Amino acid sequence: MSSDRPVLIVGAGIGGLTLAIALARHGIPSRVLERRQELTEAGAGIQLGPNAVGVLTRLGVAHRLEPVVGKPTCLRVYDGTSDKLLAELPLGEWIAERHGSPYWVAHRADLHAALLETARTLPLVELSTGCCVERFAANDGSVQAQTDHGDIYEGSVLVGADGLWSAIRRQLWPAWELRYSGKTAARAVIESANAPAPFNENATGVWLAPSGHVVHYPVRGGREIALVVISTEGLARRGLGPAG
Repeated sequence: MSSDRPVLIVGAGIGGLTLAIALARHGIPSRVLERRQELTEAGAGIQLGPNAVGVLTRLGVAHRLEPVVGKPTCLRVYDGTSDKLLAELPLGEWIAERHGSPYWVAHRADLHAALLETARTLPLVELSTGCCVERFAANDGSVQAQTDHGDIYEGSVLVGADGLWSAIRRQLWPAWELRYSGKTAARAVIESANAPAPFNENATGVWLAPSGHVVHYPVRGGREIALVVISTEGLARRGLGPAG
């Protein structure tokens, strides 16, 4: 990579901002090109295993996120048809001692906000909004990204972090199509005060059923609960995103 050109990162979501911060920690400049004018994150909950929390700690992000995460004491697995408790795995201090970092659960918007706040403190990270990258061209050891307004940004490397419907991937592999997995994920966040037990307990819950499952856990310091319902559906609906 040329030292006088930044790494171009298309997309200022969780992946794009994490990469920009990691590059900055190694002394590498980057420019993040985001199509939206306002940097916000959609979605609901996200589970952060000890490996992820360890990375966030090394990147200097964890301390910004910790005040608003959930810290479940255990993981409970239920039979979704009978409510029977099938298994329970300790989390909390046990998993932190075993793996060197804790297990956290968070609202995606809170994780994105912590990443964004960190990125904005780093001189080697430049954030550009309102930049909808439509195409790119590489030549002579550099790459140029062109937006829908005709603006051109030059860098040493270009990274496509522009999501499921990536314009960068579409240019690289125009004949490749996304394949529907047959699963969809419906997500929601509710207030803990409005939820019955065991949903309002400080635990990650998994409810298993023949054609789907439900996962829930506390977020925002336990004030809210994130839920995701994974179900089998025959028809793909654009906009739902991948199940996970």
